[in-house]
Amino acid sequence: MSTGILDLLPKATYPRLGFPAFPGDVAAMESTKEHTEEAASAAGQAILTLLENKYAGIFLAKTKFLLSDEPTIADFRFAPMINFIKVSCKIPRRIQTYYDEMAKLPGFKEACAPVVEFAMKSWRS
Repeated sequence: MSTGILDLLPKATYPRLGFPAFPGDVAAMESTKEHTEEAASAAGQAILTLLENKYAGIFLAKTKFLLSDEPTIADFRFAPMINFIKVSCKIPRRIQTYYDEMAKLPGFKEACAPVVEFAMKSWRS
């Protein structure tokens, strides 16, 4: 989570999901509100770069899960966020494959079902 993705996620997804923005955010101020989609797109592009370079390029480059062939707490923390990340950008194939592997684990798919139902109408294709 120290990759910076958690800082970008609200900026990239909150406006598209109808959540309120943080004070000082482009979407929260009348004087900059018209730039909300531009800011969300820029944050989404930054997330995509992290997914490609760090997550797919390093953390999932040689293993089934994040830096391991067995799931760890890091996987259970990161993988559910993919459902919100999909609101910000079209995810790389390797990230989708990883998510599909997580979905095979007992209880994972069921636990994520409400989030998927809520967010999927806003996913980027």
